[in-house]
Amino acid sequence: MRDGQDKGEFGEFDPSVMASMIQGAIGEYMMGISPITRKIDPETYCRELVKLVRQAAKQRKG
Repeated sequence: MRDGQDKGEFGEFDPSVMASMIQGAIGEYMMGISPITRKIDPETYCRELVKLVRQAAKQRKG
């Protein structure tokens, strides 16, 4: 992530926080400890998680 930031591919965020958020979201779903696992199928969860991370990491123009 830092490399992507250095190359201007990602916006400004703390890479450690982003990595922790991604790992936590995946781990929580995989362990089935969240009620969301009964509401949302894995494909939808994955798609939405990717969309959120891409939006959060997107390089801001201007």
